[in-house]
Amino acid sequence: MHAQGKYVMNHNGSWLDAGTDPLEAQRRRNARLDEEEFKRLRGTPSAPSPTVQPSCDRLTLSAAAEKHFSNCEKPGLDSKTVRKYRAAVEPFIQHCGVTYVDECRANKQPLLDYMGWLRKQPVPTRKHGNPERTLANKVEDVRIFLKEFGVTKLLKKHEEPKYHEKKVVGRTHDELGALYVHPNAEGIFLLDFFIGTMARDHEGHRCRYRDLTGTTLTVYGKHHKTRTVEVSQRLADTINDRRKRKKAGHDDLLFANRNGKPD
Repeated sequence: MHAQGKYVMNHNGSWLDAGTDPLEAQRRRNARLDEEEFKRLRGTPSAPSPTVQPSCDRLTLSAAAEKHFSNCEKPGLDSKTVRKYRAAVEPFIQHCGVTYVDECRANKQPLLDYMGWLRKQPVPTRKHGNPERTLANKVEDVRIFLKEFGVTKLLKKHEEPKYHEKKVVGRTHDELGALYVHPNAEGIFLLDFFIGTMARDHEGHRCRYRDLTGTTLTVYGKHHKTRTVEVSQRLADTINDRRKRKKAGHDDLLFANRNGKPD
């Protein structure tokens, strides 16, 4: 955040003005990243890289990775998910110690070397972080990439990254009571909705009033997937009441920002 109260973002070595709204600044940043990802996936055939287009028949890891990311895009995979895969696969290519895909067949050393490199990297301090789970996810993303090109069964069970799964525990009535003391009516509806539907963030911000039929709510997840959730009659009545009072000109969204777009 700039000293004058404006947000700025660094993109390709330049500082860009992002306005005074932090949410709008984040949206602009994500839009830039999505644009860059789109360009990278489309590629530029007029100037191929020698590592991406080898002169021999052997497939390099770099060329395989670009094909993998392109194949992820074709079925409509979310660009943020593709960026997650890229964040795991590209460091693997740089630090695995081999150049060609066929060098990974029946050879677990590249994957072990990558795991060793990951463990040496600084771990960001996060209150609810799980670094071992993050490492396991990155290794799994690389294994998915290699499997697409016929490289499987590299690690034995005792070599798999280990992590402790976090146990989700429900809040007590006292904790919920304290939570409901502070918000206004809009905040209370937000709590009622997410506690009553168990919807994920990316599902909730796309919910529309017309998605509710009786006490059955249709929610939209990643990759154009949908599912239905049964809600209480009280929450259904609240949603229907809000539908009658929603601002004219706004979309049918339950949670809209000041411009009528998904919040």
